[in-house]
Amino acid sequence: GSRDSEVAAINFMDNLAASHFVISTRGAGNYAMRFYQVMASGRVPIVHDVSELALPLPRLVNWAECPIIANTTDKIVQEILRLWSISGEIERRQARCAQIFHRHLAPKPFARHVLRWAMGQHAIEQSPSRRNRSVPCNL
Repeated sequence: GSRDSEVAAINFMDNLAASHFVISTRGAGNYAMRFYQVMASGRVPIVHDVSELALPLPRLVNWAECPIIANTTDKIVQEILRLWSISGEIERRQARCAQIFHRHLAPKPFARHVLRWAMGQHAIEQSPSRRNRSVPCNL
């Protein structure tokens, strides 16, 4: 019931707070709510394979600065060990993840990005020189 859901949510948040890195797997479709929860909390998401997750705003966000993305467990472990070997790097990575989330991916900033994109696409579609061209959707 709802009590079990509350306990699970509290346990998740406690585990999140106690972790530096959190595995973020794809949910239904090409989206992972946990990925965004991890970033919002200032933790580093681990994505086993980027094909499992569509990363938004690639023109605005340098995704190499936040999640650990690798296609093998060995590469993930190597990257975690590399980050641990550099003084302060994990804290910098965590801060960057939180900054990216709050600047670009939280509901209000993300809505602004979508609106700007939509307005820009509308302007392009209305210009006489572009009227019959298709415009790719690349948020």
